[in-house]
Amino acid sequence: MCGRTPNRYRAYDRLNPFVAEFFGQGVLRRLGIGTASEQFICTAEQALTLSDDFVVKFDPDGWMRNLSWNPGAIPTGWCLASRLVPDAASLFFVARKISKTHPGRGRHDDGDERAGKFYAKFNPTAGEIEHIKLAMATDGVQYLSIAAARVFLGSTCTPHFGNILVTKSGKLISIDHTNGRRIKGIHRVNGERLYNYRTKCAIRE
Repeated sequence: MCGRTPNRYRAYDRLNPFVAEFFGQGVLRRLGIGTASEQFICTAEQALTLSDDFVVKFDPDGWMRNLSWNPGAIPTGWCLASRLVPDAASLFFVARKISKTHPGRGRHDDGDERAGKFYAKFNPTAGEIEHIKLAMATDGVQYLSIAAARVFLGSTCTPHFGNILVTKSGKLISIDHTNGRRIKGIHRVNGERLYNYRTKCAIRE
């Protein structure tokens, strides 16, 4: 019990990003959702020796709280290395370069633009493009399954066209699950306010 109302915009705990990533991947795979095939934690020194088919995320402030991909910076501290998913591209890349009439082509940020170099060799056939278009439907089973799973996990990096990939066969792959938070919720029992932690996040396209 507490005599004052908590600030609901600050009442959250950020999960360790490495825990959030690997736990999220484990849950998603059990649900039949595809994730990055090879991912591991390494030191900054080890990250510098990796080949170009790895994406390395790290906290530039050295606190290991906010992992991000910054290709122009030198890795520091513990890093998260992920091998590129073969024969796959982000939904944004497909909407921008292949299915150019898709409504998602204008929803992106600088990170999506920079990541385009990873998908330069993604060149599906006409038949594969039809499978890809069906998989990209935001009201389809695959996309909604990923969205629901990420909400359950408390991922603040909600599903959008930059953190979901699609393969040439039309399989969606969920990536980037490092931002997880537990937010304090308020429940009432017999009119009394009780507090406990629950996961929560908002969905955005």
